[in-house]
Amino acid sequence: MDLTIIIIIGVVAAVLGVVFKIYADGAQKEYTDERMRETFAAQSRGLEDELVTGEFAQYQEDVTDYIDSRISDKFPLLGKKLIQAGHKMKAMEWCTAVGAAGGVAAILIIIFLGKTFGAFVFVVAGFILFLVPAVAYFMIGLDIGKRINIFDEQFGVGLDVMSSSMKAGGTFLSSIRFIAEGSEPPLGTEMGIVSTELGLGTDMATALDRFKERVPSKNLLLFVIAIKVANQTGSALAPLLTSLSHVIVDRFRLQGMVNTAVSENLMGVIILAAFPWLVIPLLAFSWPDAYADFFIWSLGGLPAGKIIALLCFIWYSFGLSVMYKTVKSIDT
Repeated sequence: MDLTIIIIIGVVAAVLGVVFKIYADGAQKEYTDERMRETFAAQSRGLEDELVTGEFAQYQEDVTDYIDSRISDKFPLLGKKLIQAGHKMKAMEWCTAVGAAGGVAAILIIIFLGKTFGAFVFVVAGFILFLVPAVAYFMIGLDIGKRINIFDEQFGVGLDVMSSSMKAGGTFLSSIRFIAEGSEPPLGTEMGIVSTELGLGTDMATALDRFKERVPSKNLLLFVIAIKVANQTGSALAPLLTSLSHVIVDRFRLQGMVNTAVSENLMGVIILAAFPWLVIPLLAFSWPDAYADFFIWSLGGLPAGKIIALLCFIWYSFGLSVMYKTVKSIDT
């Protein structure tokens, strides 16, 4: 098999991997949001919503837009990812930096390897130009996971402190400010944003929804649902926060065991996914005639070899998708 074909197949596989990653993130967010809506609807069914005037609603929208202008930008998906990862860099700055890094790497490859490999070096340079942003995007996902783990570790203790503050006579807003001033990032940073929004007049539900968007933590989802229901029903928040603190601490301990199981199974998926891309090039270089005959094989005027290869690749992608979803279901 020609080396150019192998590189092209590798580029296609990498593109499909990035597309699948974006799809999986979107599907998980949609599932989480739908579950939250169903849970909150079941808890608050029959309760009357507070009336909000059009003027006040516009004021709240202006407040949230102002805060978004300070922490986000005009790139909805990428900007949100960078916020969730705790990066101060805006999406445009990230795209510029990553694009420049990929461009410099591609140019260096063309300069130093152009005379040796000829026109083929442009295929390699194109692959590098795509690979650098893809790796950088996947690194954002890793940073999000690390930040959520740190947040979950702080969150249980933070809720316990909030409960003690409210039992001592403090309000919900003052307890959030206390946590914001006395906690390390990311808990202190996020609580500070919530405190600012509430202090400027944003309603509780909007501030909590935006909190959940910035920190996609399952433990925070429990907190948001509980506070919304308590706010609608008038329940006491201090005992609720104490109980929720104990639940989150236990969940964090169990989540470590779940993460271990998921990591082990994901490693198995990665090994299985990488195996064909290690074996096929090896066999192609050791027995090129067999692969050449297979790809030019035709049956009844149809390129049977290429069709079979395409069907095998589709089945391979489908199998990876099934294995990935099966492993991730452990963490649902």
